[in-house]
Amino acid sequence: MKFNWKNYIIDLTSIDKNKFLNDWKWLIGQKKELHYISNTGSFFFSDMFGHFYIVNSAFGLPERIAENIDEFQMELQDEEDLEEWFKPHLVKKLISSDFRLLKNQLYGPKPSTISEYEELIENYEIRDIEQHFKLNSKILKELIV
Repeated sequence: MKFNWKNYIIDLTSIDKNKFLNDWKWLIGQKKELHYISNTGSFFFSDMFGHFYIVNSAFGLPERIAENIDEFQMELQDEEDLEEWFKPHLVKKLISSDFRLLKNQLYGPKPSTISEYEELIENYEIRDIEQHFKLNSKILKELIV
């Protein structure tokens, strides 16, 4: 299924990227640059060496997905990666069920469903981006550290 991945990311113009990353320094370290936030709650960042990572904020494990910007651009052509990272099938189901995002909102798994994670629309809710990431960072920090 060919789709435009940019339809599945959040507009970052009103997001304070440094403040956002500050909540995640305990996990990803310092000197990172936020590039994208998916509308299903994952975020993409790079380190000072140019490596690209994704963090699914429900599970909190950073995964290196590309060695540099060129490789990242190539990965954005891989339909399997795009499906995993942006979940277009789930987003389309949510939209068709009248789950429509407003500015600074995303689709997040309900807290009670994270442990038995399944991509069903009833397991998702609309959340404020800042609250979603602050809460998930706090919960994951308590579980991991």
